[in-house]
Amino acid sequence: AGESSGKAVGSLVGSATIGGALGGIGAGLVLQMFGDLRPTLWIPVAVIAACIPGLIFFVKETTVRSAGGVDWVGASLLGIGLLLTLGAFANAPAWGWTDVRTVSGIGTGIVILIAWVFVENRVRSPLVDLAVLTKGGVGVPLLIAFLGGAQFFGSTTATTLFALSDPAVDGFGLGFTPTTAGLIVILTTGGTIATAFTGDRVARAIGMRATIFVSGMLVAGAYLLLLLWSSSTVVFLTAAVVTGLGNGLLLSVVPAAIVRVAPADAVGIASGLYNTARAAAGAIAGAFFAFVMASLVVGGPTVVQFTAVWAICGGICIAFAILGLFVRVRSSDANGAPVQS
Repeated sequence: AGESSGKAVGSLVGSATIGGALGGIGAGLVLQMFGDLRPTLWIPVAVIAACIPGLIFFVKETTVRSAGGVDWVGASLLGIGLLLTLGAFANAPAWGWTDVRTVSGIGTGIVILIAWVFVENRVRSPLVDLAVLTKGGVGVPLLIAFLGGAQFFGSTTATTLFALSDPAVDGFGLGFTPTTAGLIVILTTGGTIATAFTGDRVARAIGMRATIFVSGMLVAGAYLLLLLWSSSTVVFLTAAVVTGLGNGLLLSVVPAAIVRVAPADAVGIASGLYNTARAAAGAIAGAFFAFVMASLVVGGPTVVQFTAVWAICGGICIAFAILGLFVRVRSSDANGAPVQS
């Protein structure tokens, strides 16, 4: 976790982004070649299986061990609570927000998560040491991760639908075909890869807090471009690149910030909470923005639905940019000294 954590996390994020992009392109080619989804789904199975020998022979075992046993009760409560809550949020647009399944799922899930908090504060070896979240400096980066995931996952569908809409028929959009819409993914992915691999250098140059602030403002700027000139293909594609640059910085720096402030025996849990926060943000944001777009329909789709999503996402980016200024960092991340602030 020390000085090399930022570079390692950036390399991991960049590699994962490249893999995701190649996987998406490869899946499309395989599906087009065979016309059957099953061969496409077997490919990731084979790739994951090929990773197992590498994990066994090349990944070093950690020498840090936390005392205590496994918190089975806490793990069960957390898993069930998240499953019920996020499942209800994800299905709310189809079920309806007032449907008994939605209300009972969210309500029961929240009750179980509250019970989980009480359990974690009382067991000897908790699954998650909540003091790390509230006092250890991990809580703010996790909130930033949640907000960053919300704007990223929440805007993707709306942005793609806008690009595919035909202005001659719908009165808005760019008229992209599904094939040309892939250009958006390529440009966004390219920007993400570029800053994911260089994020640690940026953080060393201007500081961790400033880097998070810049990442948020970059993505907010991209949404501003969409709000002002969404009918321009050039501006739209420029916004895709800027979005990738900002999100790449965020993806490379926030996990590194969490790793650096988390206790040595809680790095795994903190990293797991980071991924959980992003996944939860995706489920909640997807349902929320589907509700926003549906509630604004009056006689058919309009550009207002898309601008509402972009405006909300821009506000979310400004919020996590400001939160970035309050992230606890080692002074060496900000001004060269080796203590935390």
